[in-house]
Amino acid sequence: MRRIRTSAAPAPAGRDIGRIIGLVVVFYLSWVGFSLGVQHLPSPAALKELLPLLTLGLHLGFATLALALFHHHFSRLFAVNPSLRQVLMAFCVLVALALYGGSRWLALSPSVFVDLISTANLLLLAMVLGSWMTTALSRPAELVPVCLVMSLVDIFSVSRGPSRFIAGRIEEFYLKGREGLPPVGDFLLIKMTLPGGSATFPVFGVSDWIIVAFLALAAARFEYNDNLLGPGLATLGERKRPTLYFPLPAAALLLAVLLAQFTGVFLPALPIISVLFLAFLFVRYPASRQLLRTDWLLVLTAFAAMAALMLLPPR
Repeated sequence: MRRIRTSAAPAPAGRDIGRIIGLVVVFYLSWVGFSLGVQHLPSPAALKELLPLLTLGLHLGFATLALALFHHHFSRLFAVNPSLRQVLMAFCVLVALALYGGSRWLALSPSVFVDLISTANLLLLAMVLGSWMTTALSRPAELVPVCLVMSLVDIFSVSRGPSRFIAGRIEEFYLKGREGLPPVGDFLLIKMTLPGGSATFPVFGVSDWIIVAFLALAAARFEYNDNLLGPGLATLGERKRPTLYFPLPAAALLLAVLLAQFTGVFLPALPIISVLFLAFLFVRYPASRQLLRTDWLLVLTAFAAMAALMLLPPR
């Protein structure tokens, strides 16, 4: 039986906006400080091959911690004042446009600090979008068609759509030593630092973290525990002792990135995330298997549309 939670009395909008500004500033500074701290760590020669993997794990761990704190603080504010979500979303978009426009119009050379601020902003935007997407969910089974449809879209985009074109431009830019202005798609990448490195490196796109945030927050919405290291996100803040948080979607994203690195193939991450997350739901939570006729129709329509698109001659 799900617990019935009573909402607190609405707080003044000005006070909520002040809290959001403070939380956003703290998150930006924390991400930049963490990434610069990682960059200044020693780079042991014995760990040369494993260092990227270990560093990726560190960054994902910090990002999931930010996701847990986002749920703990921002979800309460959005529940009282839903319009604050749109305000924060608009703010993140404006920051992204300012960073992109400043780099383009001023022709600035690549900067670690700008890359880290951009990454922090993209992570925050992804979490806001992910939380907004969960508001449309009313049943756990609705996650099934959503995961399948977004997986099909990602497969098409990577194989024959815009993601393939964007990835080619980005790869060319980095192979040439990041000379000249970066392509537009470079501003949509989550970038991290390496110990002893002098620049950031891209690891995945902002769309991947949107889905990770969406699935993790959806699990919290239905009070499902997808945390691989302890209690679920819905009850994580109720424990008085420190606990770890690393949800299954983040682990699936880590696996997708590793597979892409080891195989050298540009793999779509969303199908891997979706398959693992749905398999977990089907095994642990029977309610997620109770699909309605409309759910099946949506899935079949998506498969038909994908088949039609794949049959079109490539350009």
